[in-house]
This record gives sequence, structure tokens and C-alpha cells, in this order.
Amino acid sequence: TMKISRTAKIETAVEPKGKRFLNRTALQNVYLDREESQAKLIATDGRILAIVPVEAKEGESGFISPEALKAARKLKGDVEVACNGHLALLDGMQFPKPDVSGVFPQWRKVLPQAQGETLRIGLNPSLLLRLAEAIEAETVELTIDLSNPDGAIHVAVGKTASDENRDNAGVIMPVKVKR
Repeated sequence: TMKISRTAKIETAVEPKGKRFLNRTALQNVYLDREESQAKLIATDGRILAIVPVEAKEGESGFISPEALKAARKLKGDVEVACNGHLALLDGMQFPKPDVSGVFPQWRKVLPQAQGETLRIGLNPSLLLRLAEAIEAETVELTIDLSNPDGAIHVAVGKTASDENRDNAGVIMPVKVKR
């Protein structure tokens, strides 16, 4: 069995079928990783990487379809999982083995390693998304004044912007991070 979060929607981080990586089916599925002592669901589309710890049986690892995770989150209780095989939910619903060619990317290699002094900030992602949409930014550039790390964070349109909205900008107030 595997317990999954009711709120984390890790499957939204995978590459949608038929988009950029038609031949990289590993990016179209979530991966249950057991290389370390803690099991983790990993999802990536090649631009973002999502990692969510889960409780899973010892020795289970492999691909899980996004559709199966969506359905599992709607149920109560544990989820019966046979990775790289079918996924069976406790209500009897079953999902076929994901059709995956290749291997999952070596995701640990892209994790940032702290080297020297670091600065931690808290951002509300929905506010960043709303601001990016408000200033018509496909990419954003964040500026943090290190002399005042508790101050507001300046958000500008990324350097790839068209001339039309290059000067659009905004500000996000910092949020307290609860630990």
C-alpha cells in the first residue's frame, strides 16, 4: 500500500501527452523512487521538478500514471500500488501499467547544493502566478534586495519579453514561513 497526499497534485508537474517530449514517455508519468530510505513521488516535465515524500511498502518503485493518482486522491484511505504494473485502488478500480520507454531522469543531479551563504525567502506561488498574468509575463525576473531580505520582492517581466510589455513590473510582499 502507499499513502498519498490529498492536497499535493504531483501529477500536474508531468509533461502532458502529445506536447514537447513525444518520445520521452518517462516524463509523462510520475515515478515512485525508493533509492533512499524515504519513498518519494517524483514528477518532471523537463522544466520543473516536483518531489513529494510518501509512505510505501519496502521495495516498491516504478512508474505510476497521472490518471491513477488523480483517481486515488478522490478515495479515502490507503492506495494499493503495484508499480511498473497495474495500480489497484481499494474501491476495485484498476489502472493499466504506464507504457514507458526509457528510464526516469537522474533527478538528484539537478537539486541545488548549498555552497556558502544562502538566503531563504517565502513566496506564495498563487500570488506569483497572479502577478505574472497581471503583467503579461511568460517568465519573470525576481529581484531581492540583500540589504533588506525581509523587504518586498520586485518582480519584472523576463528578458524574453516582447517590446510591448518589457517594462511591466510588480511587487510581491514577503510571507512568513512557518516551520
